[in-house]
Amino acid sequence: MCRCSATYPFHDSAATQWRPTLEGTANGRPVSATGFQRRRLLKPFQIPFLDESRHARARESMAEAHHAEHQLESLRDQDAENRLKLQHSLAELSAKAELAEIDHGLAQDRLDAIIVEENATGVKGSVPAATPKDKLMARIQERRKYLEMLGARLDLTKAQLDALRQAGELEKWIRSCCASD
Repeated sequence: MCRCSATYPFHDSAATQWRPTLEGTANGRPVSATGFQRRRLLKPFQIPFLDESRHARARESMAEAHHAEHQLESLRDQDAENRLKLQHSLAELSAKAELAEIDHGLAQDRLDAIIVEENATGVKGSVPAATPKDKLMARIQERRKYLEMLGARLDLTKAQLDALRQAGELEKWIRSCCASD
């Protein structure tokens, strides 16, 4: 039984392509009125170690691998540099917070001295009392130094948290804080 339809090339085990002169199929094989025409498919013979296109792709792959290695090394260097900068900034912020605490302590001592002078005005021969303006300025200065101290502590704490985050220890630190509560 022959039915006409669009045929596709048929390959047998010898890499042969059958092309009918008149399209049609019979029992799954191409059929034509004049018989079959046979044409052998030739594959190009390739020797892998002489193939220039493969060598070019290999060189390109090696170049990409070297580029990736250099990028990785650069990223590691940048990471080490950033960690070193963070350590220096932590030391600087720690010193800044300590100085802010000392400044606040000095401002608090000055305010306390003015209050003591004010209470001692009734004693004969004492030092003249501070004016209300001096007392107000000492309170303002003490509060300003207190706010600077809090700001310095906040900056230090933020930097410490960033250092923990970069080291990958932030979650561990949070869990230890929560476990102790």
